[in-house]
Amino acid sequence: MTIKNADPKKVRPKTPWRLRTPAQKKRMWEEWSVTKLGRLEPCGEQFRLEYIDPPDPPVPEPIELIAGRAIHKRLELFFTKPCKSKEDFLKKWRGEWFGSILTYQYPISPDGKDPIRWRMPEGRNGKEPGVHFGRGHHILSRFWDENRYLLPPHPLAPTVEEEVRIETPTGIRLVCIIDRKQPIEHGGFIVDDYKTGMASFPEEKAVRDLQFTVIQYALWHKFGIVPEKMRALLLARQEIVEVPLRNKYHFYNLECLFDEARAKVQNILAPDSPRARELPFRFLNPEDVERGHFVPRPGPYCSSCKFEQLCHFRQPQNADTDAFREHVVSEFLSRHRTEPQSEQLSLNIQFKYKKYRERHRRDMPFEKHKRRVKRGKAKLSMHLD
Repeated sequence: MTIKNADPKKVRPKTPWRLRTPAQKKRMWEEWSVTKLGRLEPCGEQFRLEYIDPPDPPVPEPIELIAGRAIHKRLELFFTKPCKSKEDFLKKWRGEWFGSILTYQYPISPDGKDPIRWRMPEGRNGKEPGVHFGRGHHILSRFWDENRYLLPPHPLAPTVEEEVRIETPTGIRLVCIIDRKQPIEHGGFIVDDYKTGMASFPEEKAVRDLQFTVIQYALWHKFGIVPEKMRALLLARQEIVEVPLRNKYHFYNLECLFDEARAKVQNILAPDSPRARELPFRFLNPEDVERGHFVPRPGPYCSSCKFEQLCHFRQPQNADTDAFREHVVSEFLSRHRTEPQSEQLSLNIQFKYKKYRERHRRDMPFEKHKRRVKRGKAKLSMHLD
Protein backbone atom coordinates (compact mmCIF):
# COMPACT_ATOMS: atom_id res chain seq x y z
CA MET A 1 0.00 0.00 0.00
CA THR A 2 1.31 3.44 -0.88
CA ILE A 3 0.95 6.60 1.11
CA LYS A 4 -1.18 8.07 -1.66
CA ASN A 5 -3.91 5.51 -0.95
CA ALA A 6 -3.98 6.26 2.78
CA ASP A 7 -6.86 8.18 4.30
CA PRO A 8 -5.21 10.91 6.41
CA LYS A 9 -6.91 12.54 9.36
CA LYS A 10 -7.88 16.17 8.94
CA VAL A 11 -6.80 18.42 11.80
CA ARG A 12 -8.85 21.51 12.58
CA PRO A 13 -7.99 23.89 15.42
CA LYS A 14 -10.53 23.85 18.25
CA THR A 15 -12.80 26.84 18.76
CA PRO A 16 -11.35 29.33 21.28
CA TRP A 17 -13.23 29.78 24.53
CA ARG A 18 -14.29 33.38 23.80
CA LEU A 19 -15.98 32.31 20.54
CA ARG A 20 -18.03 29.45 21.96
CA THR A 21 -21.77 29.63 22.48
CA PRO A 22 -23.30 29.59 26.00
CA ALA A 23 -24.47 26.00 25.45
CA GLN A 24 -20.95 24.92 24.47
CA LYS A 25 -19.51 26.65 27.53
CA LYS A 26 -22.02 24.96 29.82
CA ARG A 27 -21.09 21.54 28.45
CA MET A 28 -17.53 22.19 29.62
CA TRP A 29 -18.51 21.55 33.24
CA GLU A 30 -21.66 19.46 32.74
CA GLU A 31 -20.24 16.67 30.54
CA TRP A 32 -17.37 14.52 31.81
CA SER A 33 -15.39 11.42 30.94
CA VAL A 34 -12.43 9.62 32.48
CA THR A 35 -10.09 11.19 29.92
CA LYS A 36 -11.32 14.69 30.63
CA LEU A 37 -11.00 14.25 34.38
CA GLY A 38 -7.50 12.84 33.87
CA ARG A 39 -6.49 16.16 32.30
CA LEU A 40 -7.86 18.24 35.20
CA GLU A 41 -6.66 16.24 38.18
CA PRO A 42 -2.84 16.34 37.85
CA CYS A 43 -2.22 19.72 36.20
CA GLY A 44 -4.52 22.65 35.49
CA GLU A 45 -2.37 23.93 32.62
CA GLN A 46 -2.84 20.69 30.71
CA PHE A 47 -6.63 20.96 31.09
CA ARG A 48 -6.59 24.59 29.95
CA LEU A 49 -4.56 23.86 26.82
CA GLU A 50 -6.67 20.82 25.95
CA TYR A 51 -10.19 22.19 26.48
CA ILE A 52 -10.21 25.94 27.20
CA ASP A 53 -7.54 27.73 25.13
CA PRO A 54 -6.24 25.20 22.58
CA PRO A 55 -3.17 26.34 20.64
CA ASP A 56 -3.41 27.21 16.96
CA PRO A 57 -2.10 25.35 15.01
CA PRO A 58 -3.03 22.23 16.99
CA VAL A 59 -0.29 20.37 18.80
CA PRO A 60 0.47 16.98 17.19
CA GLU A 61 -0.47 13.97 19.27
CA PRO A 62 2.33 11.66 20.45
CA ILE A 63 2.92 8.49 18.50
CA GLU A 64 2.05 6.34 21.53
CA LEU A 65 -1.50 7.73 21.61
CA ILE A 66 -1.90 7.42 17.83
CA ALA A 67 -0.70 3.80 17.86
CA GLY A 68 -3.01 2.84 20.73
CA ARG A 69 -6.02 4.37 19.01
CA ALA A 70 -5.21 2.61 15.74
CA ILE A 71 -4.88 -0.78 17.46
CA HIS A 72 -8.20 -0.24 19.29
CA LYS A 73 -9.88 0.55 16.00
CA ARG A 74 -8.59 -2.62 14.34
CA LEU A 75 -9.65 -4.71 17.38
CA GLU A 76 -13.15 -3.26 17.08
CA LEU A 77 -13.36 -4.07 13.35
CA PHE A 78 -12.14 -7.60 14.09
CA PHE A 79 -15.67 -8.44 15.35
CA THR A 80 -17.84 -5.88 13.55
CA LYS A 81 -16.31 -6.38 10.08
CA PRO A 82 -14.53 -9.75 10.22
CA CYS A 83 -11.93 -10.65 7.62
CA LYS A 84 -11.76 -13.97 5.82
CA SER A 85 -8.11 -14.69 6.58
CA LYS A 86 -5.33 -13.60 8.89
CA GLU A 87 -3.36 -12.15 5.97
CA ASP A 88 -6.28 -9.95 4.99
CA PHE A 89 -6.69 -8.81 8.60
CA LEU A 90 -3.03 -7.77 8.91
CA LYS A 91 -3.09 -6.10 5.50
CA LYS A 92 -5.96 -3.90 6.61
CA TRP A 93 -3.99 -3.07 9.76
CA ARG A 94 -1.30 -1.63 7.54
CA GLY A 95 -3.83 0.66 5.88
CA GLU A 96 -5.29 1.63 9.27
CA TRP A 97 -1.81 2.51 10.48
CA PHE A 98 -0.96 4.81 7.59
CA GLY A 99 -4.34 6.49 7.83
CA SER A 100 -3.70 7.19 11.50
CA ILE A 101 -0.16 8.56 11.44
CA LEU A 102 -0.47 10.74 8.33
CA THR A 103 -2.26 14.01 8.99
CA TYR A 104 -2.64 17.28 7.17
CA GLN A 105 -3.95 20.68 8.13
CA TYR A 106 -6.61 22.67 6.39
CA PRO A 107 -5.33 25.62 4.32
CA ILE A 108 -5.12 28.76 6.42
CA SER A 109 -5.47 31.31 3.61
CA PRO A 110 -9.04 32.37 2.66
CA ASP A 111 -8.61 31.32 -0.97
CA GLY A 112 -7.59 27.81 0.11
CA LYS A 113 -4.48 27.75 -2.04
CA ASP A 114 -2.03 26.90 0.71
CA PRO A 115 -0.30 23.58 0.03
CA ILE A 116 -1.19 20.52 2.04
CA ARG A 117 1.30 19.97 4.86
CA TRP A 118 1.92 16.36 5.73
CA ARG A 119 3.30 15.33 9.09
CA MET A 120 4.89 12.16 10.37
CA PRO A 121 4.59 11.88 14.18
CA GLU A 122 7.71 11.75 16.29
CA GLY A 123 8.34 9.05 18.83
CA ARG A 124 9.50 9.44 22.42
CA ASN A 125 12.65 7.95 23.89
CA GLY A 126 14.12 7.42 20.43
CA LYS A 127 11.30 5.13 19.24
CA GLU A 128 10.25 5.71 15.66
CA PRO A 129 6.76 4.99 14.29
CA GLY A 130 8.05 1.72 12.80
CA VAL A 131 8.62 0.32 16.29
CA HIS A 132 4.98 0.90 17.22
CA PHE A 133 3.81 -0.51 13.88
CA GLY A 134 5.74 -3.72 14.56
CA ARG A 135 4.33 -3.98 18.06
CA GLY A 136 0.79 -3.51 16.75
CA HIS A 137 1.39 -6.15 14.06
CA HIS A 138 2.54 -8.61 16.73
CA ILE A 139 -0.44 -7.83 19.00
CA LEU A 140 -3.01 -8.24 16.22
CA SER A 141 -1.42 -11.43 14.89
CA ARG A 142 -1.67 -13.09 18.29
CA PHE A 143 -5.17 -11.65 18.84
CA TRP A 144 -6.37 -13.34 15.64
CA ASP A 145 -5.06 -16.73 16.75
CA GLU A 146 -6.70 -16.48 20.18
CA ASN A 147 -10.10 -15.00 19.24
CA ARG A 148 -10.99 -16.13 15.74
CA TYR A 149 -13.32 -18.83 17.09
CA LEU A 150 -15.51 -16.05 18.60
CA LEU A 151 -16.27 -14.40 15.28
CA PRO A 152 -19.99 -14.02 14.44
CA PRO A 153 -22.28 -15.94 14.27
CA HIS A 154 -20.76 -17.57 17.37
CA PRO A 155 -23.29 -17.41 20.27
CA LEU A 156 -20.63 -15.97 22.57
CA ALA A 157 -19.46 -13.25 20.18
CA PRO A 158 -18.64 -10.16 22.28
CA THR A 159 -20.01 -6.63 22.07
CA VAL A 160 -17.26 -4.11 21.37
CA GLU A 161 -16.88 -0.34 21.78
CA GLU A 162 -20.23 0.12 23.52
CA GLU A 163 -20.88 3.71 24.55
CA VAL A 164 -22.86 4.28 27.76
CA ARG A 165 -24.19 7.72 28.70
CA ILE A 166 -25.77 8.43 32.08
CA GLU A 167 -26.70 11.36 34.30
CA THR A 168 -25.76 11.36 37.97
CA PRO A 169 -28.21 12.38 40.74
CA THR A 170 -26.59 15.86 40.80
CA GLY A 171 -27.06 16.42 37.06
CA ILE A 172 -23.59 15.58 35.71
CA ARG A 173 -23.56 13.75 32.36
CA LEU A 174 -21.00 10.95 32.18
CA VAL A 175 -19.91 9.01 29.12
CA CYS A 176 -17.77 5.88 29.02
CA ILE A 177 -16.82 3.41 26.30
CA ILE A 178 -16.54 -0.31 27.07
CA ASP A 179 -13.89 -1.94 24.90
CA ARG A 180 -15.39 -5.42 25.15
CA LYS A 181 -18.31 -7.19 26.84
CA GLN A 182 -17.65 -10.89 26.68
CA PRO A 183 -20.71 -13.11 27.34
CA ILE A 184 -20.20 -16.31 29.33
CA GLU A 185 -22.01 -19.62 28.99
CA HIS A 186 -24.02 -19.68 32.23
CA GLY A 187 -25.22 -16.09 31.76
CA GLY A 188 -23.75 -12.74 32.56
CA PHE A 189 -20.74 -11.13 30.98
CA ILE A 190 -17.15 -10.02 31.59
CA VAL A 191 -15.93 -6.46 31.02
CA ASP A 192 -12.54 -6.31 29.30
CA ASP A 193 -10.43 -3.22 28.73
CA TYR A 194 -7.56 -3.32 26.24
CA LYS A 195 -4.14 -1.99 27.27
CA THR A 196 -1.81 -1.70 24.27
CA GLY A 197 1.21 -0.14 26.01
CA MET A 198 4.13 -1.83 27.72
CA ALA A 199 3.34 -0.41 31.17
CA SER A 200 2.46 -2.86 33.92
CA PHE A 201 -0.89 -2.89 35.73
CA PRO A 202 -0.19 -3.81 39.38
CA GLU A 203 -2.84 -4.85 41.84
CA GLU A 204 -2.84 -1.55 43.75
CA LYS A 205 -3.47 0.31 40.50
CA ALA A 206 -6.32 -2.05 39.58
CA VAL A 207 -8.07 -1.26 42.87
CA ARG A 208 -7.88 2.53 42.31
CA ASP A 209 -8.36 2.65 38.53
CA LEU A 210 -11.05 5.20 37.78
CA GLN A 211 -12.02 3.84 34.37
CA PHE A 212 -13.30 0.51 35.70
CA THR A 213 -15.18 2.33 38.47
CA VAL A 214 -16.97 4.53 35.93
CA ILE A 215 -17.81 1.52 33.72
CA GLN A 216 -19.39 -0.47 36.55
CA TYR A 217 -21.19 2.62 37.86
CA ALA A 218 -22.62 3.36 34.39
CA LEU A 219 -23.81 -0.23 33.87
CA TRP A 220 -25.46 -0.33 37.27
CA HIS A 221 -26.98 3.16 36.96
CA LYS A 222 -28.44 2.67 33.47
CA PHE A 223 -29.21 -1.05 33.18
CA GLY A 224 -29.17 -2.27 36.79
CA ILE A 225 -26.65 -5.03 35.99
CA VAL A 226 -23.26 -6.00 37.37
CA PRO A 227 -20.53 -7.78 35.40
CA GLU A 228 -19.30 -11.15 36.63
CA LYS A 229 -15.69 -9.97 36.30
CA MET A 230 -13.64 -7.03 35.10
CA ARG A 231 -10.28 -7.61 33.46
CA ALA A 232 -7.45 -5.54 32.04
CA LEU A 233 -5.99 -7.24 28.96
CA LEU A 234 -2.33 -6.23 28.63
CA LEU A 235 -1.94 -7.20 24.98
CA ALA A 236 1.70 -6.18 24.58
CA ARG A 237 2.77 -7.97 27.78
CA GLN A 238 0.49 -11.00 27.19
CA GLU A 239 -1.02 -10.67 30.66
CA ILE A 240 -4.55 -10.63 32.07
CA VAL A 241 -5.16 -8.73 35.32
CA GLU A 242 -8.45 -9.26 37.13
CA VAL A 243 -9.88 -6.03 38.56
CA PRO A 244 -11.92 -6.16 41.79
CA LEU A 245 -15.58 -5.23 41.53
CA ARG A 246 -16.59 -1.93 43.09
CA ASN A 247 -19.12 -1.35 45.87
CA LYS A 248 -21.41 1.50 46.93
CA TYR A 249 -18.64 3.39 48.70
CA HIS A 250 -16.61 3.52 45.48
CA PHE A 251 -19.71 4.88 43.73
CA TYR A 252 -20.24 7.51 46.42
CA ASN A 253 -16.64 8.71 46.11
CA LEU A 254 -17.00 8.75 42.34
CA GLU A 255 -20.04 11.05 42.55
CA CYS A 256 -18.18 13.34 44.96
CA LEU A 257 -15.16 13.46 42.64
CA PHE A 258 -17.16 14.53 39.61
CA ASP A 259 -19.14 17.00 41.73
CA GLU A 260 -15.86 18.63 42.71
CA ALA A 261 -14.63 18.63 39.10
CA ARG A 262 -17.78 20.38 37.90
CA ALA A 263 -17.68 22.85 40.77
CA LYS A 264 -14.02 23.69 40.19
CA VAL A 265 -14.34 24.29 36.45
CA GLN A 266 -17.62 26.19 36.75
CA ASN A 267 -16.33 28.52 39.46
CA ILE A 268 -13.19 29.32 37.49
CA LEU A 269 -14.87 29.83 34.10
CA ALA A 270 -18.23 31.24 35.24
CA PRO A 271 -17.84 32.62 38.78
CA ASP A 272 -21.08 34.67 38.49
CA SER A 273 -23.29 31.64 37.92
CA PRO A 274 -26.33 31.36 40.23
CA ARG A 275 -27.18 28.62 42.76
CA ALA A 276 -23.93 28.65 44.69
CA ARG A 277 -23.41 26.17 47.51
CA GLU A 278 -20.58 25.21 49.85
CA LEU A 279 -18.62 22.05 49.13
CA PRO A 280 -15.63 20.67 51.06
CA PHE A 281 -13.02 19.49 48.55
CA ARG A 282 -11.52 16.07 49.27
CA PHE A 283 -9.95 15.04 45.95
CA LEU A 284 -9.05 18.15 43.93
CA ASN A 285 -7.16 21.33 44.81
CA PRO A 286 -9.61 23.87 46.31
CA GLU A 287 -7.22 26.82 46.18
CA ASP A 288 -7.53 26.98 42.37
CA VAL A 289 -11.18 28.05 42.69
CA GLU A 290 -10.35 30.97 44.98
CA ARG A 291 -7.57 32.14 42.67
CA GLY A 292 -9.73 31.89 39.58
CA HIS A 293 -7.08 30.18 37.43
CA PHE A 294 -6.05 26.68 36.39
CA VAL A 295 -2.76 26.51 38.29
CA PRO A 296 0.04 24.51 36.61
CA ARG A 297 1.56 21.72 38.64
CA PRO A 298 4.54 20.17 36.82
CA GLY A 299 5.73 16.70 37.67
CA PRO A 300 7.07 13.44 36.24
CA TYR A 301 4.01 13.22 33.94
CA CYS A 302 5.30 16.24 31.96
CA SER A 303 7.36 13.86 29.79
CA SER A 304 4.14 12.14 28.58
CA CYS A 305 2.14 15.34 27.96
CA LYS A 306 1.65 16.35 24.34
CA PHE A 307 2.03 20.02 25.32
CA GLU A 308 5.52 19.45 26.75
CA GLN A 309 7.32 21.49 24.08
CA LEU A 310 4.74 24.29 24.26
CA CYS A 311 4.35 24.57 28.04
CA HIS A 312 6.50 27.12 29.88
CA PHE A 313 6.06 25.28 33.19
CA ARG A 314 7.32 21.84 32.18
CA GLN A 315 9.69 20.10 34.54
CA PRO A 316 13.28 19.81 33.28
CA GLN A 317 15.12 16.52 33.41
CA ASN A 318 16.80 15.48 36.66
CA ALA A 319 14.93 18.20 38.58
CA ASP A 320 13.52 17.71 42.06
CA THR A 321 9.77 17.41 41.56
CA ASP A 322 8.56 18.93 44.84
CA ALA A 323 10.98 21.86 44.83
CA PHE A 324 10.38 22.72 41.18
CA ARG A 325 6.60 22.47 41.55
CA GLU A 326 6.65 24.75 44.59
CA HIS A 327 8.73 27.27 42.66
CA VAL A 328 6.40 27.22 39.63
CA VAL A 329 3.21 27.53 41.70
CA SER A 330 4.58 30.39 43.81
CA GLU A 331 5.78 32.26 40.73
CA PHE A 332 2.43 31.73 39.00
CA LEU A 333 0.50 32.98 42.03
CA SER A 334 2.67 36.07 42.34
CA ARG A 335 1.32 37.17 38.96
CA HIS A 336 -2.30 36.02 39.34
CA ARG A 337 -3.08 36.09 43.05
CA THR A 338 -6.20 38.03 43.96
CA GLU A 339 -6.68 36.83 47.55
CA PRO A 340 -4.37 35.30 50.17
CA GLN A 341 -3.41 31.69 49.59
CA SER A 342 -5.19 29.19 51.80
CA GLU A 343 -5.39 25.44 51.54
CA GLN A 344 -8.50 25.15 53.74
CA LEU A 345 -11.23 27.39 52.33
CA SER A 346 -14.97 27.67 52.73
CA LEU A 347 -15.95 28.11 49.10
CA ASN A 348 -19.14 28.97 47.28
CA ILE A 349 -19.69 26.24 44.73
CA GLN A 350 -22.29 25.95 41.98
CA PHE A 351 -24.76 23.09 41.92
CA LYS A 352 -27.81 22.31 39.86
CA TYR A 353 -30.10 21.58 42.77
CA LYS A 354 -30.90 23.79 45.76
CA LYS A 355 -30.67 20.93 48.24
CA TYR A 356 -27.39 19.06 48.19
CA ARG A 357 -26.85 15.90 50.16
CA GLU A 358 -24.78 16.02 53.33
CA ARG A 359 -21.34 14.54 52.94
CA HIS A 360 -21.48 12.52 56.15
CA ARG A 361 -24.49 10.52 54.88
CA ARG A 362 -22.52 8.08 52.76
CA ASP A 363 -25.46 5.82 52.02
CA MET A 364 -27.93 8.60 51.24
CA PRO A 365 -28.18 8.11 47.43
CA PHE A 366 -28.83 4.40 47.92
CA GLU A 367 -31.26 4.87 50.79
CA LYS A 368 -33.18 7.35 48.61
CA HIS A 369 -33.31 4.79 45.81
CA LYS A 370 -34.63 2.14 48.21
CA ARG A 371 -37.46 4.45 49.25
CA ARG A 372 -38.36 5.04 45.59
CA VAL A 373 -38.40 1.24 45.02
CA LYS A 374 -40.69 0.80 48.02
CA ARG A 375 -43.12 3.37 46.59
CA GLY A 376 -43.04 1.60 43.22
CA LYS A 377 -41.40 4.49 41.35
CA ALA A 378 -38.14 2.69 40.52
CA LYS A 379 -36.91 -0.78 39.71
CA LEU A 380 -35.20 -2.92 42.29
CA SER A 381 -31.49 -2.20 42.12
CA MET A 382 -28.68 -4.62 42.69
CA HIS A 383 -27.46 -5.33 46.21
CA LEU A 384 -23.94 -4.07 46.82
CA ASP A 385 -22.07 -5.44 49.80
